[in-house]
Amino acid sequence: SGKRLIKEGPLCKRNRDGLRTYQFILLSTELLYCEASSQAEKYEVHHVYPLAQLRISNETQGKVGHEEDAFTILTPVKSFVVEAVDGAEKAEWYSTLEDQIAFACQLASVPVEGHGLKFAAVWHLDSEATECACCMNGFTMMNRRHHCRACGAVICGSCSNNKLRLDHIDSEKFVRVCENCYADNKANNAY
Repeated sequence: SGKRLIKEGPLCKRNRDGLRTYQFILLSTELLYCEASSQAEKYEVHHVYPLAQLRISNETQGKVGHEEDAFTILTPVKSFVVEAVDGAEKAEWYSTLEDQIAFACQLASVPVEGHGLKFAAVWHLDSEATECACCMNGFTMMNRRHHCRACGAVICGSCSNNKLRLDHIDSEKFVRVCENCYADNKANNAY
C-alpha cells in the first residue's frame, strides 16, 4: 500500500540560531519538513525521516521559550526541538506522531522501545553560549562557535579539532567533536 497523508501543518523548528517555521508533513511511514518554494503552492523538502527510526520526547532541556508547546524529535541523523502554536496543537501532533511511529515500527518489525537506535544530539543554541563548553574561553569574532556533533555542545575551534566517524550520523564521514566526546569515544574504541 502507498503512503497516506496523516497530518500537515506549521511547526517552529529550533535551529542553532533561533526559531524558524517550516511546514511539517506526516505521512503513514515518514515525517518531512519543508519550506515554501518561490514557485506558487510548492514546497522545498529539507529532510525526510522514516518513522520507524524516529522517536519523540516531551523533554526539551529548557531549549524553548514555551515549554508547554514544545517537544523533541529524535532521529539518528538529526534531532531537534519543535514548537507548536499552542498546547492543544502540540498534543495533537504528539499523539498522532506516537500512533504513526508505533504503526511504522509494527510494519517494519522494529520495537518502539529497546530498538538499539542511537540518536543525534540536539544542538545547543548559539545565542545561549557566550563561552566554549570545554575551555570556557569567550566567543568573539575571531573565536567562533562550532557544534560538537556527538553531544551538541557549543565549542570553540581549538576544542573542536578532533573528528570521529559517528555511524548513526554518517558511516562514511568524520565529523567535528569536542575534546570530551573524542576522549570518551577513544576510550571506548568507538571511533
